[in-house]
Amino acid sequence: MRGYVRDAVSVRSPRLTADASVGEAARLLWRMGWIPVPVIDGDGSVMGVVSSNDIVRAVAQRRDPENAPVAEAAATELPVLAPDDSLSDAAATMERTGQPLALVVEDSRFIGALTVTDLSGHELVQSELGSLAEHVVTEIAPNDIMYSGSWGAYAYAGVTALQCIRELLAKLDRPDPKSILDLPCGHGRELRFLKLAYPAARVGVCDIDEDGVEFCARVFGADPTVSHEDPGKVSFDEPFELAWSGSLFTHLSADRWQGFLDLFARALEPGGLVLFTTNAFLPASILRNLGLGAAQADQLLTDFKRSRFGYVDAGEGSWGLSLARPRWVIEQVERSPLDLVSYEQQAWKPPSPPQDVVVCQLPA
Repeated sequence: MRGYVRDAVSVRSPRLTADASVGEAARLLWRMGWIPVPVIDGDGSVMGVVSSNDIVRAVAQRRDPENAPVAEAAATELPVLAPDDSLSDAAATMERTGQPLALVVEDSRFIGALTVTDLSGHELVQSELGSLAEHVVTEIAPNDIMYSGSWGAYAYAGVTALQCIRELLAKLDRPDPKSILDLPCGHGRELRFLKLAYPAARVGVCDIDEDGVEFCARVFGADPTVSHEDPGKVSFDEPFELAWSGSLFTHLSADRWQGFLDLFARALEPGGLVLFTTNAFLPASILRNLGLGAAQADQLLTDFKRSRFGYVDAGEGSWGLSLARPRWVIEQVERSPLDLVSYEQQAWKPPSPPQDVVVCQLPA
């Protein structure tokens, strides 16, 4: 594996201070998918590492989770790497120890954590972009909710979107697009890779998150458009040849699909393509990992099995989580101004569950 630990380490990886409680640690680990988290003192040195096993042990010992210091419970041991260690040596170390994460330390100070996903993300970026990989913008906006602390996971999701787009355009024998719309753009998770792969393309971004739109305009030079909960109120100055929509329809209730399909039809030039992603069936265990409670997951799956579409509000106003069978999705496209080109099952493979990709065209 090419490169050094400093090239892949997540310098904004989660960490806990010594005065954090066991309860705080438990909530952070739950949000991070139970990956161990280092405990840092005031000088930046590692005091220990806390894992799910340490949390369970503390509870079994009847410690008060909200008052017991996490530093006293942190008993997990992880391998330690230096920034100048090679990635191949790092991979070998993590495989030998069986740990999903290693601490990166320089002059006794915690630099960040290196995960197996960081290694996979770095390798995929290198293989997909070649010499362009060194030009990937690694700046992460402070308010980017898609960044969990692992650059590798973040980059993996972005570069697999590019990989998916390239494969589908090649399958359709389409040339590189001259204009691209990224909706929703977030804070540029996929855009940073699209810009490198298609440097000559005019790029537009759109999102309901105004901070994300401004970030993408400033950092990537994209034409900004702030979205609206009513897609009928959104318009663009110029149409696009290609639109990418990763993880939008996965969060829409059934009554909102047509409005956004109409929006993409307005955004495209005649003959233009939109690639949007959907969730098909997901088991209850994955739904719970995505933040749903047991009752919400059961309701979503019940509705999905009964009517081929399910949706639950995830507590974000008009945004939630949806599951849709391919036939239901195709029926929605048939009711829109767009023509269905293809339905590609699990064509986008970010670290989270794979998503189906629907390819549609605005008639010429």
